[in-house]
Amino acid sequence: MKLRFEEVSPECQTLVNDVRKKYFPELSQANIKVLFDLKKTSRSKRLVLGRIMNPNEFIRYLTILEIDGGYDYVMVLDKVGWEVLPREDMVRIVRHELRHTYVDIEKDDRKQCYKLVDHDFQDFYEEVELNTDDPNWCSRAAILIEDVYDQRKEDAKEKAEDGTPKRGRGRPRKV
Repeated sequence: MKLRFEEVSPECQTLVNDVRKKYFPELSQANIKVLFDLKKTSRSKRLVLGRIMNPNEFIRYLTILEIDGGYDYVMVLDKVGWEVLPREDMVRIVRHELRHTYVDIEKDDRKQCYKLVDHDFQDFYEEVELNTDDPNWCSRAAILIEDVYDQRKEDAKEKAEDGTPKRGRGRPRKV
């Protein structure tokens, strides 16, 4: 069975940790699980290069043995993006996703509570300032990744037309 997600490479995990340390020191105590998405994902006809979410209680329970308390955030990055984009673009994607995080201190027990926020004008302004060297980086990156997905789809189609059997659905029939 082919899975949709896989663990990120050590290089990718290091990049995420470096971005977090440099731009988001308030997340130093947050447990962030980073995964690669092996499938092309689109939202509103736009390619999704990355996303971040709070795990629900079920996911926290399943991950509690892996890391004390489970994960506070799950970040998912497009695997093709990691394979083809320059490091600086991956930094931009990770930085953008981490901008959605918010650390709230609960007054009663001084416990950190990890939340998510939508796009914020101040964050948008900060990202524009950080990307003055390449303001259209996101469009360029999306076009490149789309091209890779299209090429892989075309290659698979050509391979299937060459007589390679297509992958069937369901269980094989008994003969």
